Amino acid sequence: MARNIWGPNGQKPNQKPPEATNDVIEERARKAGIDLTPKPSPYKQLGNKTKKELEDKVNKRTITKEEWKRLEWNRRLAKRRDAGVKEFWKQEKRRIKNGEPTTRNWTQEQKDAILSNQVPTFNGKPITGHHAYSVSKYPHLANRGEIIYPVTVKEHLIRWHGRSYRRSLPGKPYDPSFPEEF
Repeated sequence: MARNIWGPNGQKPNQKPPEATNDVIEERARKAGIDLTPKPSPYKQLGNKTKKELEDKVNKRTITKEEWKRLEWNRRLAKRRDAGVKEFWKQEKRRIKNGEPTTRNWTQEQKDAILSNQVPTFNGKPITGHHAYSVSKYPHLANRGEIIYPVTVKEHLIRWHGRSYRRSLPGKPYDPSFPEEF
């Protein structure tokens, strides 16, 4: 007979309840004095196809000024997004070193990976940094590590985006009933 390992709220042992996820991000944003109001973005983020078309125009020297501005804006935003994730891992490393509460209940192997500047894994797959506030709606927060939450691929798609990357809720999971995997 299989043993029930799930807790009363559907979470695994030693796992934070769903609302704790929201609290971590809100608390860090508040402490950092981050403005959590949506800011309009001058351009929509480019998809891979459009980006490639514009890069081809650059190579052929046929790109217009407006297209160039859009492409450059997209590059800067991508750099800011990556910087935010890198900043999160630096912050998480500092929390581990200082014995402060971490964002997730990391295993020792995952902690060792973070401390050696590597991306931790879960079941052999890398854990990614999810922007809890959508970069398209909150571009001014893209480079802030305080709003990043580490997730597995499944958690990212199902828990945070409700099975469609086009959906998200600011600062909280789209489907909090989907349990965290670790």
